[in-house]
Amino acid sequence: MAVGTFADAQSSWDLSKPPTNAKEARARSDWPLWKAAEKEEYLAHKKLGTWSRTKSNSNCKAVNTRYVYDIKRDSDGNVTRYKARLVAQGFNQVPGRDFDVMWAPVPSSAATRALFAVAAAKDWEVHHVDVKTAFLNAKMNKEMYTKLPEST
Repeated sequence: MAVGTFADAQSSWDLSKPPTNAKEARARSDWPLWKAAEKEEYLAHKKLGTWSRTKSNSNCKAVNTRYVYDIKRDSDGNVTRYKARLVAQGFNQVPGRDFDVMWAPVPSSAATRALFAVAAAKDWEVHHVDVKTAFLNAKMNKEMYTKLPEST
């Protein structure tokens, strides 16, 4: 059982760490920054056409979504960006009905180590590129219905 009040929790929040959920994000003094991050994510989805609003389809179960928050920093530890990602709560999905395969376009740790070993041996420079909306460009061959968070 939790002891204390919501006000006690608010006073103990470390604003250098991202909120753990939308309720916490809305209650914090840095909410305008998180709200802007949510809007940026929403607009990225809208611009890329990853989804469209439809009327409820009773034949398909909609997957709930929520925002996950993070604070991006530069090499000196300075905050560069407040980031919110809209994610599906896939734990209520059924394999075979709601999805067929899962994958992530991420190199294995062995491939990464090999790349860095070759780069070091040949005295190459290695650059990292972070594409903010790369995952939004994946193609799906199946319709998926989601419920957007209430704040969206």
